[in-house]
Amino acid sequence: VVWVIRIEIRVDRPEQAREALLALDWVDEVSLRDEVLYVAAPPERAADLTAALAARELYPHGIKIAERSLESFFLDVTAGGQDA
Repeated sequence: VVWVIRIEIRVDRPEQAREALLALDWVDEVSLRDEVLYVAAPPERAADLTAALAARELYPHGIKIAERSLESFFLDVTAGGQDA
């Protein structure tokens, strides 16, 4: 089973936070859905994400590592699910 790992971040001003995170060369992708940022980055760099946001005076009020099977991810995407 292949797993998809995303870091989910809740922050005020998510559009600005998304731009800040995309500027980091080790962040692969950042998507925004329902006021939550989904960040494709190594989970061990979660603290670095928080520090990068804090440097721009953007302070997360929620952060978690989310693991899902690739199959589950694919089914959500192809079915138009909200958790993709």
